[in-house]
Amino acid sequence: MLEKTRITDIIAIGFPVVLLLSFFYIFIFDVPHAYIIDIGAKEDIDTNNIAYIQDLTTEGKLSLRMSNEGNTFRNMTGSPVYFNFTPEKEILNETDIIAELKFRGDSDLDIGVFRNYLWKPLYIKSFDAYTLARQFDDTAIYSMNEQIDYKDVDNLNEWILNNIPQYSSIRLYGISPSKFVNRNITYENADIEINQTFPGTNSFFIYINKDLNLTLQKQDLNVYNGEDIYSIELYDLDANLLFKDTFPDDGITDNSKKISSQVKRFSIESITEGLYELRLVNRKDDSNDDDSIITGLRLNTIRLITKGTTHILAPGTLYFELKHKKEISIKAGKEQTISIRGNDNKDVVIDKKLLDKWIQVKLEPGNYLVSVKGDVSISGANFAFAKDSLFQPFDYEINNESGDWIILSNYQVKKDQNGWVRARKIFKGSEFELLDNKTIVFGLAKNGNNEVAIDDFTIKTTYTGSNYMPVVWTDQIKDPASSVLDISNINAASGQSYSLDTLEAGKFCYIDRSYVFTSVPSKYIGLNYIKTANGGRYHNKANFLQFDVSKNVVVYIAYDDRISPKASWLSSFTDTGDNLVRDGSVNYSVFSRDFPAGHISLGGTSILTGGGGGTYVVIVKPVN
Repeated sequence: MLEKTRITDIIAIGFPVVLLLSFFYIFIFDVPHAYIIDIGAKEDIDTNNIAYIQDLTTEGKLSLRMSNEGNTFRNMTGSPVYFNFTPEKEILNETDIIAELKFRGDSDLDIGVFRNYLWKPLYIKSFDAYTLARQFDDTAIYSMNEQIDYKDVDNLNEWILNNIPQYSSIRLYGISPSKFVNRNITYENADIEINQTFPGTNSFFIYINKDLNLTLQKQDLNVYNGEDIYSIELYDLDANLLFKDTFPDDGITDNSKKISSQVKRFSIESITEGLYELRLVNRKDDSNDDDSIITGLRLNTIRLITKGTTHILAPGTLYFELKHKKEISIKAGKEQTISIRGNDNKDVVIDKKLLDKWIQVKLEPGNYLVSVKGDVSISGANFAFAKDSLFQPFDYEINNESGDWIILSNYQVKKDQNGWVRARKIFKGSEFELLDNKTIVFGLAKNGNNEVAIDDFTIKTTYTGSNYMPVVWTDQIKDPASSVLDISNINAASGQSYSLDTLEAGKFCYIDRSYVFTSVPSKYIGLNYIKTANGGRYHNKANFLQFDVSKNVVVYIAYDDRISPKASWLSSFTDTGDNLVRDGSVNYSVFSRDFPAGHISLGGTSILTGGGGGTYVVIVKPVN
């Protein structure tokens, strides 16, 4: 009896202690809380749940629930879609919130949070062509090169200096450009006067120290009703606004087309020496209608060059420097010959046929000057209006449209063998505005018309910002076991243009029929396949279908089972025992064969005229 009492007492006392210790562990040691939306599950749009996806099926942004081999999902057919989470614990400014999406598709994806949805990249398809070179915490460096022997340096800045050649083209995401400012720029306290006419909004890189004295001349064109205002803005390299003032209207607010000139001086004091961005923003009643122009500017620093596309109305000369072979782009609004002189000498003749069209001009490295007669837009370099003003703002070419290198932070992507992708982004609670003071809302936007299958969306919350650190995926973006496979020069003897796609249930079998695959084994999902033409099934030429592959591959032939006997060339392939099924319950047996990198030739289907069956489909998998 005494023994039973002791056991009962232990349970009565011990159980509450265990609960208390668990509570203490979760809240004191900050174990992350996880919330998941199983997209495609029965209750994924139920607003009574803690976590749910907003029902946007009637708006054409989400498909109905879909499944494949027991896996449920929805197709994201429009953009954006929204995910709601109501955490059990308060979201603080220092709360870390890790958002993770599982999806499959060929579109870039951006993610944002309620209310302003300042979109950030969650997945960028073009990154597939890059190889991970080095990881520093959550900052990754990727290269277009497949493999290089890098100097092993533990500091991010030192690694860049030791391994990335100067003036290489770099794309930055979530990384401050201030890390790459040219250390050889020197400040010169000398006035510069630019007698040039700029319409619309223009941006400049400017190197200043202590203060900036800027004098602008403005003309209001008064083509439209309303006030014509220029906004004068100074930013640091992280896009933080440091100064803003306005150049007011000339007092004529109707559309009389009366032109009057104004002059105004702007002074900015107590500036730390460095590189900044100066923006002259043309505004009309808070819109961006161009109804006034800058006709001249004077400032107390000689270091000033253009940023982005520049449009100049008056005749003039621009100076620029290229550190490697490159194209500059020119568009003219009136007929003229644009002269480019330097290491290359080229004349660009603009006739009526070329007016208002962008023209690319390839140039070798070197120093150049370009002379124009006005009404010309030009981009592709940083241009100066005086030879002494020319300077290189960065040690590298910072270019977010293309680059030999990518340096990015807070971007993690991981792929599985079935083509599903997991992408993760980390937010701070300070970035959120809660819906009804309790609900976190994420927005997901896709670029392009390609559908994206979304499988689940998960968030994890931690509350100290220090006790829990998410594991950084080091095999991001690209499968480390393989290079990107290039399938090219696809040529069918029928003369039809076959196309490439990624295989999954719901995809079309052919380019000329509406048949779709209804069942695809998981190991083939996400692989490239050549979408053939059903109308080509009567061809029996030995080299009917030809294409090139950039690396060793396994070629799978999905062959319609209704065709008997099968083509003789298929005897060199091995029956995998797998099957694809298309609508109408038509079965396709899958045969495989290894091929080395290079040219591949396949025979025809060879069906007698009027016979049943369809052309085979080719699936291609890269191997090491």
